[in-house]
Amino acid sequence: MFICEVCKREFETKMALCGHKRIHTKKFRSSYIKNRKKSKSILNHECKYCNKIFFSGVSLGGHINWCSLNPHREKHIKKIRESSGMGGKNHSKETKDKLRAVAVRNHLGGHTSKKALYYKQVNGNVVYLQSSYEITVAKELDNHGVEWTRPKPFFWDDNGTRRRYYPDFYLPSYNCYLDPKNDFLIRKDKRKIDTVIKENKIKLYILDSNHLSYDQIVKVITPV
Repeated sequence: MFICEVCKREFETKMALCGHKRIHTKKFRSSYIKNRKKSKSILNHECKYCNKIFFSGVSLGGHINWCSLNPHREKHIKKIRESSGMGGKNHSKETKDKLRAVAVRNHLGGHTSKKALYYKQVNGNVVYLQSSYEITVAKELDNHGVEWTRPKPFFWDDNGTRRRYYPDFYLPSYNCYLDPKNDFLIRKDKRKIDTVIKENKIKLYILDSNHLSYDQIVKVITPV
Protein backbone atom coordinates (compact mmCIF):
# COMPACT_ATOMS: atom_id res chain seq x y z
CA MET A 1 0.00 0.00 0.00
CA PHE A 2 1.35 3.43 -1.01
CA ILE A 3 0.25 6.46 1.03
CA CYS A 4 0.19 10.15 0.02
CA GLU A 5 2.22 12.16 2.55
CA VAL A 6 -0.05 15.20 2.14
CA CYS A 7 -3.63 13.86 2.45
CA LYS A 8 -2.93 10.29 3.64
CA ARG A 9 -4.95 8.80 0.78
CA GLU A 10 -3.96 5.20 0.05
CA PHE A 11 -3.13 3.67 -3.34
CA GLU A 12 -2.48 0.11 -4.41
CA THR A 13 0.37 1.00 -6.81
CA LYS A 14 3.22 3.49 -6.87
CA MET A 15 2.12 4.65 -10.31
CA ALA A 16 -1.33 5.59 -9.00
CA LEU A 17 0.27 7.51 -6.11
CA CYS A 18 2.55 9.44 -8.47
CA GLY A 19 -0.40 10.39 -10.67
CA HIS A 20 -2.31 11.57 -7.60
CA LYS A 21 0.48 13.73 -6.17
CA ARG A 22 0.11 16.35 -8.87
CA ILE A 23 -3.19 17.56 -7.39
CA HIS A 24 -1.21 18.93 -4.44
CA THR A 25 0.95 21.19 -6.62
CA LYS A 26 0.33 24.93 -6.79
CA LYS A 27 0.11 24.77 -10.59
CA PHE A 28 -2.69 22.20 -10.51
CA ARG A 29 -4.70 24.10 -7.87
CA SER A 30 -4.45 27.36 -9.80
CA SER A 31 -5.52 25.66 -13.02
CA TYR A 32 -8.42 23.91 -11.33
CA ILE A 33 -9.78 27.05 -9.65
CA LYS A 34 -9.44 29.01 -12.91
CA ASN A 35 -11.27 26.38 -14.95
CA ARG A 36 -13.94 25.96 -12.29
CA LYS A 37 -14.82 29.65 -12.56
CA LYS A 38 -15.32 29.24 -16.32
CA SER A 39 -17.73 26.36 -16.04
CA LYS A 40 -20.13 25.07 -13.42
CA SER A 41 -20.81 21.86 -15.34
CA ILE A 42 -18.69 19.94 -12.83
CA LEU A 43 -21.68 19.82 -10.49
CA ASN A 44 -23.55 17.78 -13.10
CA HIS A 45 -21.16 14.87 -12.60
CA GLU A 46 -22.61 13.67 -9.33
CA CYS A 47 -22.98 10.11 -8.09
CA LYS A 48 -26.67 9.34 -7.52
CA TYR A 49 -25.78 7.02 -4.65
CA CYS A 50 -23.29 8.98 -2.51
CA ASN A 51 -23.45 12.56 -3.91
CA LYS A 52 -19.72 12.70 -4.62
CA ILE A 53 -18.87 14.96 -7.55
CA PHE A 54 -16.30 14.36 -10.26
CA PHE A 55 -14.27 16.29 -12.80
CA SER A 56 -15.93 14.61 -15.78
CA GLY A 57 -18.57 12.14 -16.85
CA VAL A 58 -15.83 9.62 -17.55
CA SER A 59 -14.62 9.82 -13.94
CA LEU A 60 -18.17 9.45 -12.68
CA GLY A 61 -18.72 6.44 -14.91
CA GLY A 62 -15.60 4.79 -13.54
CA HIS A 63 -16.73 5.41 -9.96
CA ILE A 64 -20.41 4.53 -9.98
CA ASN A 65 -20.07 0.74 -10.37
CA TRP A 66 -17.64 0.68 -7.44
CA CYS A 67 -19.52 3.11 -5.19
CA SER A 68 -19.89 1.58 -1.73
CA LEU A 69 -23.56 2.70 -1.67
CA ASN A 70 -24.42 1.18 -5.05
CA PRO A 71 -26.79 -1.74 -4.32
CA HIS A 72 -25.41 -3.57 -7.39
CA ARG A 73 -21.74 -3.15 -6.42
CA GLU A 74 -21.16 -6.71 -5.22
CA LYS A 75 -22.70 -8.11 -8.39
CA HIS A 76 -20.35 -5.94 -10.45
CA ILE A 77 -17.30 -7.02 -8.43
CA LYS A 78 -18.24 -10.69 -8.77
CA LYS A 79 -18.60 -10.29 -12.52
CA ILE A 80 -15.18 -8.63 -12.82
CA ARG A 81 -13.50 -11.34 -10.75
CA GLU A 82 -15.10 -14.14 -12.74
CA SER A 83 -14.13 -12.62 -16.07
CA SER A 84 -10.55 -11.82 -15.03
CA GLY A 85 -9.81 -14.86 -12.91
CA MET A 86 -9.05 -12.61 -9.94
CA GLY A 87 -9.88 -14.21 -6.65
CA GLY A 88 -9.00 -11.28 -4.44
CA LYS A 89 -7.08 -11.50 -1.19
CA ASN A 90 -8.92 -12.65 1.91
CA HIS A 91 -7.26 -11.63 5.18
CA SER A 92 -7.91 -13.47 8.40
CA LYS A 93 -9.65 -11.61 11.23
CA GLU A 94 -6.33 -11.46 13.10
CA THR A 95 -4.59 -9.86 10.10
CA LYS A 96 -7.43 -7.38 9.63
CA ASP A 97 -7.20 -6.36 13.29
CA LYS A 98 -3.45 -5.81 12.97
CA LEU A 99 -3.85 -3.72 9.81
CA ARG A 100 -6.60 -1.67 11.46
CA ALA A 101 -4.41 -1.03 14.52
CA VAL A 102 -1.57 0.20 12.29
CA ALA A 103 -3.96 2.49 10.40
CA VAL A 104 -5.32 4.02 13.61
CA ARG A 105 -1.81 4.49 15.03
CA ASN A 106 -0.72 6.33 11.87
CA HIS A 107 -3.97 8.32 11.53
CA LEU A 108 -4.83 6.65 8.25
CA GLY A 109 -8.17 5.55 6.85
CA GLY A 110 -11.54 7.18 7.39
CA HIS A 111 -12.93 9.28 4.54
CA THR A 112 -9.55 10.46 3.26
CA SER A 113 -9.82 8.11 0.27
CA LYS A 114 -12.88 9.88 -1.14
CA LYS A 115 -12.74 11.95 -4.27
CA ALA A 116 -11.76 15.49 -3.26
CA LEU A 117 -12.59 18.80 -4.95
CA TYR A 118 -10.86 22.07 -4.25
CA TYR A 119 -12.90 24.90 -2.75
CA LYS A 120 -11.53 28.38 -2.08
CA GLN A 121 -12.84 29.99 1.11
CA VAL A 122 -13.42 33.74 1.45
CA ASN A 123 -10.22 33.97 3.53
CA GLY A 124 -8.22 32.55 0.63
CA ASN A 125 -7.69 29.07 2.09
CA VAL A 126 -8.16 26.16 -0.30
CA VAL A 127 -9.82 23.10 1.26
CA TYR A 128 -11.08 19.73 0.03
CA LEU A 129 -14.83 19.15 -0.25
CA GLN A 130 -16.36 15.87 -1.32
CA SER A 131 -20.01 16.27 -2.34
CA SER A 132 -22.44 18.79 -3.77
CA TYR A 133 -24.05 19.00 -0.32
CA GLU A 134 -20.75 20.15 1.20
CA ILE A 135 -20.20 22.72 -1.55
CA THR A 136 -23.70 24.12 -1.04
CA VAL A 137 -23.20 24.46 2.73
CA ALA A 138 -19.74 26.01 2.29
CA LYS A 139 -21.11 28.65 -0.10
CA GLU A 140 -24.05 29.44 2.19
CA LEU A 141 -21.75 29.92 5.18
CA ASP A 142 -19.28 32.03 3.22
CA ASN A 143 -22.00 34.19 1.67
CA HIS A 144 -23.29 35.05 5.15
CA GLY A 145 -19.92 35.60 6.81
CA VAL A 146 -19.99 32.50 9.02
CA GLU A 147 -16.49 31.29 9.90
CA TRP A 148 -15.89 27.56 9.41
CA THR A 149 -13.04 25.07 9.27
CA ARG A 150 -12.52 21.43 8.33
CA PRO A 151 -12.28 19.66 11.72
CA LYS A 152 -10.10 16.78 12.84
CA PRO A 153 -11.78 13.39 13.31
CA PHE A 154 -13.37 12.12 16.50
CA PHE A 155 -12.85 8.60 17.80
CA TRP A 156 -15.74 6.33 18.73
CA ASP A 157 -16.12 2.77 19.98
CA ASP A 158 -17.72 0.30 17.59
CA ASN A 159 -18.24 -2.81 19.72
CA GLY A 160 -14.64 -2.79 20.92
CA THR A 161 -13.10 -1.42 17.71
CA ARG A 162 -11.80 2.14 17.79
CA ARG A 163 -12.96 4.04 14.70
CA ARG A 164 -12.82 7.61 13.41
CA TYR A 165 -15.67 9.93 12.46
CA TYR A 166 -15.08 13.01 10.30
CA PRO A 167 -17.61 15.86 10.58
CA ASP A 168 -17.53 18.13 7.53
CA PHE A 169 -17.65 21.58 9.17
CA TYR A 170 -16.76 23.19 12.50
CA LEU A 171 -18.29 26.58 13.36
CA PRO A 172 -16.13 28.26 16.05
CA SER A 173 -18.69 30.98 16.80
CA TYR A 174 -21.32 28.35 17.59
CA ASN A 175 -18.93 25.67 18.88
CA CYS A 176 -20.74 23.04 16.84
CA TYR A 177 -20.18 20.65 13.94
CA LEU A 178 -22.20 20.22 10.74
CA ASP A 179 -22.39 17.10 8.61
CA PRO A 180 -24.56 17.27 5.46
CA LYS A 181 -25.73 13.81 4.34
CA ASN A 182 -28.25 12.27 1.99
CA ASP A 183 -31.22 10.41 3.47
CA PHE A 184 -29.68 6.98 2.94
CA LEU A 185 -26.52 7.86 4.90
CA ILE A 186 -28.52 9.51 7.66
CA ARG A 187 -30.37 6.25 8.25
CA LYS A 188 -27.30 4.08 7.76
CA ASP A 189 -25.04 6.08 10.11
CA LYS A 190 -27.56 6.83 12.87
CA ARG A 191 -25.98 4.56 15.50
CA LYS A 192 -22.50 5.82 14.64
CA ILE A 193 -23.58 9.48 14.86
CA ASP A 194 -25.39 8.98 18.17
CA THR A 195 -22.33 7.20 19.61
CA VAL A 196 -19.93 9.94 18.44
CA ILE A 197 -22.08 12.65 20.06
CA LYS A 198 -22.41 10.74 23.31
CA GLU A 199 -18.77 9.67 23.68
CA ASN A 200 -17.21 12.98 22.62
CA LYS A 201 -19.84 15.28 24.18
CA ILE A 202 -20.07 17.50 21.11
CA LYS A 203 -22.83 19.38 19.31
CA LEU A 204 -23.07 17.63 15.94
CA TYR A 205 -25.93 18.53 13.60
CA ILE A 206 -26.80 16.39 10.58
CA LEU A 207 -28.14 18.36 7.60
CA ASP A 208 -30.42 16.65 5.10
CA SER A 209 -31.24 17.98 1.63
CA ASN A 210 -33.91 20.30 3.08
CA HIS A 211 -31.53 22.03 5.50
CA LEU A 212 -28.63 23.17 3.33
CA SER A 213 -29.58 26.85 3.01
CA TYR A 214 -28.31 29.44 5.48
CA ASP A 215 -31.76 30.08 6.97
CA GLN A 216 -32.33 26.38 7.58
CA ILE A 217 -28.84 25.89 9.01
CA VAL A 218 -29.41 28.71 11.50
CA LYS A 219 -32.68 27.10 12.62
CA VAL A 220 -30.86 23.82 13.21
CA ILE A 221 -27.91 25.21 15.19
CA THR A 222 -29.93 27.74 17.20
CA PRO A 223 -33.06 25.84 18.26
CA VAL A 224 -35.74 27.83 20.06
